[in-house]
Amino acid sequence: MSYDYLCFARREGQVSQEDLARDMLPLGSIRAVMQAIDRVFPAVRWQAPIHGSTAWFGMGDGCAPEFMVAAEDDGNVFCFKAARIERAEIALLAKAMNLTVLDPQKGDVF
Repeated sequence: MSYDYLCFARREGQVSQEDLARDMLPLGSIRAVMQAIDRVFPAVRWQAPIHGSTAWFGMGDGCAPEFMVAAEDDGNVFCFKAARIERAEIALLAKAMNLTVLDPQKGDVF
């Protein structure tokens, strides 16, 4: 089953949902985050923000995961969303990008 996940910079030790929302660590610039995602999922194509949005959307060819990446005012990305992605795929991305991942459907943090 495909899920949506929220991705954050890796935190050491046991992490709760509340910990993730508090004092988030930067992942880097939008460009750096998109390039890191591209290394794991090269089929993703990025669409620039439209209609006043600040979010970039990464979409695949129908079977690739989708991503939404936006930066805060300081230019840093602190969290991004991955959708239409399997648990094994998000685990691979988490390892490659050194992420902590929240599964909001189950409340799991890994």
